Amino acid sequence: MSFNISELALIAKRENNNKRKYLIVNPLQGKHMPVSPSKAAGLFDQLSQKIKDHVKCWEGRTLVISFAETATAIGAFAAFEIKSDFYIQTTREDLKGDYIDFVEAHSHATEQKLYLKGLKDILGKVENIIFVEDEITTGSTILRLVERLLQISGSKKFKFAATSILNGMSAENIEKFKTFGIDVIYVNKILNSSFEELLDSYEYLEADNKVSCLEAEKTEFFECKGYVNPRYAVNSLSYGNTCRKIAEDFVEKYSVENCDSLLVLGTEEFMYPALITALEFEKKNRGLNVKFHATTRSPILAGLSEGYPIFLRREIRSPYNIERVTYVYNLVKYDRVIIATDAETKNSYGIGTIIGALTEAGCKNIDVCGWVDR
Repeated sequence: MSFNISELALIAKRENNNKRKYLIVNPLQGKHMPVSPSKAAGLFDQLSQKIKDHVKCWEGRTLVISFAETATAIGAFAAFEIKSDFYIQTTREDLKGDYIDFVEAHSHATEQKLYLKGLKDILGKVENIIFVEDEITTGSTILRLVERLLQISGSKKFKFAATSILNGMSAENIEKFKTFGIDVIYVNKILNSSFEELLDSYEYLEADNKVSCLEAEKTEFFECKGYVNPRYAVNSLSYGNTCRKIAEDFVEKYSVENCDSLLVLGTEEFMYPALITALEFEKKNRGLNVKFHATTRSPILAGLSEGYPIFLRREIRSPYNIERVTYVYNLVKYDRVIIATDAETKNSYGIGTIIGALTEAGCKNIDVCGWVDR
């Protein structure tokens, strides 16, 4: 399976962000636009195979690090497919324990954290570190993280690789990576030079900041026990197999009779388990139109111009922190919706606002699946 750049990069306008006015929206990634889970998995698998081919001669153990929130599903998918020893994702959530913090200069949400629980021991056991992103523009975030990892590991030498679906790095930045001994692997190269000009050709809708907290006609709450939190370092295969086992058990019990369309909607960084669940529904229910999607912190303007990727924006509140404004895009009516989350579910105002946005899109049967460890 191969992908053209036109399939992987559409340009949308960030709201009130002068550092970088545009956002590259990948229609196959499952973050800002709903997608068939098998199409997303096909794209993630292509990157995984490129990584596997590149590192097949590497010796020793490997740690995969993916970046929140958009690359969490990509990184976990790749870690499982290449059979890396360990996996961890960065996060913007406040958890218990010490962490490395580092800044994304062009991001609207500038704080990234990498928690050290278990990570210090793992750094002593691995020889290779693979970073996974959806898009690398300058590579400065990865360089800062490399410096921090070398500091806490006592300048131990590692083999590094920076991998992504899209790569927009200049020749100068790629050369800088070489001086740090960081290999660069990607699915497609992208040139960012004309993106801001393209924004001027679109017409945008006025931002709709209305937040509704509604109840669907039918809502059930499910708990799937045994969830593993990849914001702390985990065994890659164990984590992937746990997600698959939970998904298989849930799909086995969940009825989709008299249902033609189903959306599995993850919350923010909780993308990989939602993808695996959507894939399982797609595999077990031939003919069912399954889509995978996630809520996000990214504030993007909607528009109705031809070729513009975002036609509908709904503002919601995060189930992890109701003070946090988040968004969900391009909602349409589905026969069934499953909100998949590792946040608190029952009596959650944040979950209520997601239900409200789905209800306004015409969805009536909305269920909430909490992946918990309690």
